[in-house]
Amino acid sequence: MTPATDGWQFEWRRDWADVWREPFERTWCDAFASNDDAHVYHHPALVRAWADTCGREAGIEPLIGFARADTGQQVLLPWVISRSRGTVVVRRTLEPVGQDLFGYHDPLPNRPASTIDWSTFWPSARIAVSNVCDQALFRFVHAEFAGHDAEWTGEGSPVLQLDRFASFGALLASCSAKHRGDIGRQRRRLAERGVVSLWIPGPTGADEALRDWESHAKEAYRDVWARRAARSTLWRDGFDDFAARVIADGLRGGWAHYAALRVDGEPIAWHLGLADRGRLYWWIPTHRTEWEPYSPGKVLLASVIEELHQAKWREVHFMTGAHAYKLAWRPASADLRVIRWHAPGPRGTILSWYDAARRSA
Repeated sequence: MTPATDGWQFEWRRDWADVWREPFERTWCDAFASNDDAHVYHHPALVRAWADTCGREAGIEPLIGFARADTGQQVLLPWVISRSRGTVVVRRTLEPVGQDLFGYHDPLPNRPASTIDWSTFWPSARIAVSNVCDQALFRFVHAEFAGHDAEWTGEGSPVLQLDRFASFGALLASCSAKHRGDIGRQRRRLAERGVVSLWIPGPTGADEALRDWESHAKEAYRDVWARRAARSTLWRDGFDDFAARVIADGLRGGWAHYAALRVDGEPIAWHLGLADRGRLYWWIPTHRTEWEPYSPGKVLLASVIEELHQAKWREVHFMTGAHAYKLAWRPASADLRVIRWHAPGPRGTILSWYDAARRSA
């Protein structure tokens, strides 16, 4: 337990074995289940899948715990420490669990975000962790958790509200005539090639979904990116195992979503996403490159949205990246902010000077 900091006290777990030990994991699970502000990136099972794979390969250390205010508020902090070797020093960075693989980086309070004094929380957290990190970076924090002074991310994070529309037809009618026409035309063209179907496995289909991913979708994703000048930021040590855990554990646990678009039973496009409380989080779409003239990814997305709407899902979170195929559905944009700081003290100050000099060079 750290000393009180402007009305806040912080309690940490610094070892993964302690994180997953009762009663801490149970307290985390209860906080997740009982909080309307929770999202899938707070889910303990997803965090554990990442920690056991990508996190372990990268040597990530947990800094997970609770902040408690004198007024009774409690905030779950799913944070980690990463290390990067520079020219002179090894830099310790405080980050959210999942790092850039997780789309939102919010803390999780036990009361509505509007009741928390974030203007005291974040400065208090900076002081509380000053002995274990040199800097902090949380790229995608919703504005209601960030405080008034936090800078905008510079990237939109589109969210499509499915429950605003009485039917999928009404949703599609809200899009441009060009988008509607393109979806209809490509669906008709695919139908000329064979019977078009959408496969979305449930919990009992996890093993089949994993086989489909391993034998088809994963290689299709690599093939798509091998043809591009840019490099996919997903692939890293441990990612294959992480994706497999998401499919196997996530489908069984209800926090993952898998979809495949098929023509005469042959898969031509896929999506691996995350799911929570009627919300789909768009994550890894891919397709077979030889089907690109038919826009299989665009047809897959339309089919998934239609299926979700019929099943009474609430939202599709497209996450960051202003891709045209996402914006064509005219989603709203979440207000995401960046929280960053250098640690107080000589080391943090020197690193802040160094970073400022590099940016201005």
